[in-house]
Amino acid sequence: MNKASYLLAFAASISLTSYSVSGTKSEATLRAASVCFSTNSSADIKAQFENGIVSKTLFTNKEESLSSIEERLEDLNIPSLSLAVMNDGVIEWSAIYKSPSNKALIDCNTRYQVASLSKPVTVMAAIRMQSNGHIDLNENIENYLKSYKLPKGKQTKSAPITIKNTLDHSSGINSGGFLGYEQGSPIPSDIEILQGSKHSNSAPLSVVSKPGVQLAYSGTAYTLAQVALKDIFKKDFSSIMDKWILTPLGMENSSYRSPDISSINQPDSKIQEISIAKGHDSNGKEIEGGWRVHPELAAAGMWSNANDMATFMLEIYKGYQGKSTLFSQSEIKQMLENEKDGHVYGFILNHEGDDITLTHFGGNVGYRAGMTISLTTGDGLVYLLNSDNGAALGNQLMMTASKLYDWSSFKQIIKTKREAKIEILKSLVGNYLWNEQLALSISYEDEHQQISLHFPNGDQYKLTPIKGVGKSFIHQDTATLVSFNSWDKETEFTVYGQLAVRMK
Repeated sequence: MNKASYLLAFAASISLTSYSVSGTKSEATLRAASVCFSTNSSADIKAQFENGIVSKTLFTNKEESLSSIEERLEDLNIPSLSLAVMNDGVIEWSAIYKSPSNKALIDCNTRYQVASLSKPVTVMAAIRMQSNGHIDLNENIENYLKSYKLPKGKQTKSAPITIKNTLDHSSGINSGGFLGYEQGSPIPSDIEILQGSKHSNSAPLSVVSKPGVQLAYSGTAYTLAQVALKDIFKKDFSSIMDKWILTPLGMENSSYRSPDISSINQPDSKIQEISIAKGHDSNGKEIEGGWRVHPELAAAGMWSNANDMATFMLEIYKGYQGKSTLFSQSEIKQMLENEKDGHVYGFILNHEGDDITLTHFGGNVGYRAGMTISLTTGDGLVYLLNSDNGAALGNQLMMTASKLYDWSSFKQIIKTKREAKIEILKSLVGNYLWNEQLALSISYEDEHQQISLHFPNGDQYKLTPIKGVGKSFIHQDTATLVSFNSWDKETEFTVYGQLAVRMK
């Protein structure tokens, strides 16, 4: 998956306000939800949350329309949601939600692919390994590698690739993520992926820039770290993660072992007892085989539920507060000092006054995930969705929590609508090349007199004209801005900060 695809899959901003929603839990939501954990004081605010989902964009002079979780799941063709809400350093409540049309067996122990949320768990395991004297994060990784030899590139003796810079996305290794492998197809090993073997669907590892300088999101770098840790401990990666993070934290519904055990030769006698949320595309169709296999375990191969991931995030909060049994306060503060361009070891680092927030998003084929925690207040949220259509709802869940719990981050974006003539809207219809590599298109719908932006993965963003420079539009659910340069030039527009030019 190239950089352009990553921008489309994970583009999300951090900003939100404060309000309350009145009302009680509807009968429909009661039927659709399974409560996994709830404190005595959480019932009222949980009901408000379930029936008060907001959009990322708030239009001025227009009454806000609220939705229930069940309605959003159904509208977006999302089969289910695993959700945990943290307040004041504890899990206040967690639940499983299903769309009315979903007949699959889903419960509080059901596991989801957490995609790139696998990465920060890998990071924190490595930090523990260093604190226990088993590795040096700043050591040249070539001194640890036994089963794989790094190709020559931009690395030098004075600027080597290290475990640290593989994990903080500054290794200089080629950027990108992973599509996974269909069940039944040949599954390459992690080393074969690094080598770009014939069965690998990603580019081979190459060191394209000087290590330790530039921030560039790289799943391949995490796969290199995975191989190095296996060589160091002489164990399979899932067992390593069990020892250093999952077992100590009691994350009983989490594993780096794929349910497709036969494909990657990792026997697990309990595999038939595990409940799996099968992935779905943006139209609600189940992914072939139910999910794709990810041998890139450190980067994208973890399975979990919202409760376990919230437990993990709260341990980082406890570490920052000096109350963790796994992470020392100095380790967490040292980690935060590694900030590069608003990121720290893959986390989005947000400062709002005295508040410090860590956020991470993820997306595999058929799954979307997100988690956030305030290191200052212990407030946060984890969502796991088994659908390619989950990013918009994930943003809305964060913003709904922010309003109800008065977070300092994830504020709604406020915009003012404007009228646009039909002939102007129709003049924008066409095919465009975005960032000189990705084909987008704009269509017009007569019924609602509205244009839509279409992405290659099937996502359709219905656009609302807003006041701004030139022809400005916004997708209400994600607050994605689309701006044409002027009202008399329909040949190009900007989205996600990159230019899209009309194709002839």
